[in-house]
Amino acid sequence: MAQDFGLPGQVSRINPYALARDALAQIGADDNWRKWMAVAAGLKRAREEALSIVGTTRPVGAAYCKAFGEILKREKLNKIDSAVRSHLLQIIENLEKIREWRAKLSESERQRWTHPTSVWRHWSESARHKKHLPKERAKMAKEIDEELEIALAENERLRQELARAIEAKEWAEAELAKVQQTVHRTR
Repeated sequence: MAQDFGLPGQVSRINPYALARDALAQIGADDNWRKWMAVAAGLKRAREEALSIVGTTRPVGAAYCKAFGEILKREKLNKIDSAVRSHLLQIIENLEKIREWRAKLSESERQRWTHPTSVWRHWSESARHKKHLPKERAKMAKEIDEELEIALAENERLRQELARAIEAKEWAEAELAKVQQTVHRTR
């Protein structure tokens, strides 16, 4: 099925699998951003096809993984390292934001950072993209903050409980010392 992925210089209505195979065959030591984006478009199409086959909207589970793997094998895209594949799919989901970020890079950085893992790592770490964090990450950060607040409150409660226990222990030790003195005097 032909689909337009909006890649720069791409002929409208091209087969993303053929484009991905061709690009993958050409990628070597001089990794090329456009070629990687062609591969990413093919992977995105494979994911969409697998989701359709399985009848789900989330790319998880044994049935999805099996369908996705079969499509990758059928389309000869199964030799891509799983981490690189993951980064490509993350990049294609954030492509407009990453393109904006890449446009602000120096020419040297753009030339050095073409491999998907490098692009994903640098974009993810970049302070320039923080405003572009996906809503899921913002939600996760909020949940972590809430959990931290609960943990800190529990920590404070335990500190107070410990302080009371120490105080009670000191009182008990003082009382024991008084009793021992009294017993010692009466002997």
